[in-house]
Amino acid sequence: MRFKYPAAALAVAAALMVASPAQAQRASTTFKDLPENHWAERAVTLVAVEKAFMKGYPDQTFRGELPFTRIQLALAVDELIRLLEKQTKVSWRTEGLGGYAFQDLPEGAEVREAVLRLANHYRLFEGVPGVTSNTLESYKQVTRYEMAKVVHRLMRLGEARGVVDPSVQKPQIFTFSDVPRTAWAYNEVKDVADRYQVMVGFPDATFRGSEELTRYQFAASAAQTFPLVVALVEKTQERQQEREAEKVASSLRFQEDLPLALGAGAGFAGAPAAGGLARGALYMGPVFVMADAQTAVSANGARQYGLEGDLGYALPLATGWHLQPYVGARTLTDGQAVLSGISYGALTYWRPVHSYGAHLRLQGMSPLQGNAQGAFLGSGALGLWWHPSTSWGLFLEGGMAQWPGAVPAANTPFTSEWLPSLTLGTGLRF
Repeated sequence: MRFKYPAAALAVAAALMVASPAQAQRASTTFKDLPENHWAERAVTLVAVEKAFMKGYPDQTFRGELPFTRIQLALAVDELIRLLEKQTKVSWRTEGLGGYAFQDLPEGAEVREAVLRLANHYRLFEGVPGVTSNTLESYKQVTRYEMAKVVHRLMRLGEARGVVDPSVQKPQIFTFSDVPRTAWAYNEVKDVADRYQVMVGFPDATFRGSEELTRYQFAASAAQTFPLVVALVEKTQERQQEREAEKVASSLRFQEDLPLALGAGAGFAGAPAAGGLARGALYMGPVFVMADAQTAVSANGARQYGLEGDLGYALPLATGWHLQPYVGARTLTDGQAVLSGISYGALTYWRPVHSYGAHLRLQGMSPLQGNAQGAFLGSGALGLWWHPSTSWGLFLEGGMAQWPGAVPAANTPFTSEWLPSLTLGTGLRF
């Protein structure tokens, strides 16, 4: 019986497998008994030429119409496990041995070792009909139910070790018209289809679980299933990396990981004028000290400088979000007069993932000397951060700051003006 393999599924499988060079050998040129454009050629190319899940015979034949046996299934899954353990850097073995001896294995030491390793260290054949501690029924032809049972066991091993997470996929429910609830592998079939989505049956809503597989048919099933297993593991690893990055991001406070920020930009007091800032922060747990130096040009052309020191406390509000109130002192000067006072404000910092973040800074200053008493200088700035590295990052900050029109000398009227500014800078770690 010809095993019709969905072309779309095979295309997905080809994309999921590690790409081979454009000149890679096709199965029809590797195996002399496989006709060019045979219905299973693409599947055989994937699993027997590009990967070592299946092997041909010493006379360069594939013999695709021969029965696919339990020994051959064991060898194919053994190669898949090697790939998955290399990919995850985690052993998928069970705790304790299965106690299988299998007296009906062939004499070849390599084959015996591989089959017994799968049976005892991974227990992949537990629950397969006819398998006992001494008997595998090595040359029995594999059914799709048996393949589902073994793949299901493999997925459970991966999930137990945290390297297979079904939740990374959109939930789907598959209904197979030929899988009754009384089928011996019903639960496993539903799991590999619904929970893991790695054996999803055929377009006509059948699973064909009792069908005994030829080598061609297994190649077609493996070309669909094995890449989907690999892809599920890859998605799990990506999700774990994202979660770890979110965890790191949520623990970092503003400038904690890049404590020195240097920026250059422009203010706009009638006409653009060069400005800049230097800001340093030191976090001691949630408590931090911050020093800030800025320069700007007022509307009358006077260059002004601001120096500030603050003490604050970082309050984590949610994952990746911190509110950081602070209080300190600020001094402004234009090189002649000096204006000092109390500074107070808050930073709120949002970092949803490790690579990106944003901060909002609102601040006030109350001058203390001369007739500036009771005056107020405010400022606000929004900054966007990009962290391409753990040792440096880039930020773009724009805002409005209220500066004195010129720093007032003692006993002179106090005036102020709002100056917009835009600053591009970098955060550094030493």
